[in-house]
Amino acid sequence: MCSPGGTDGLLMIASLNEWSEGHYLEPDQRFGYGWLEALKAALQ
Repeated sequence: MCSPGGTDGLLMIASLNEWSEGHYLEPDQRFGYGWLEALKAALQ
C-alpha cells in the first residue's frame, strides 16, 4: 500500500505481466491461483 494506514486505496504491483522476464500475476500450471490467493489474503 502507498500509505502505512492504507487510507489512499492504492496498490502498486511492479512487473505485472512481464512474460519475457518470468514475472506475471495470473494463474499458471505451476502455482495455480496461489499468487492471486496470497494477494487477496494480504489485502483483506
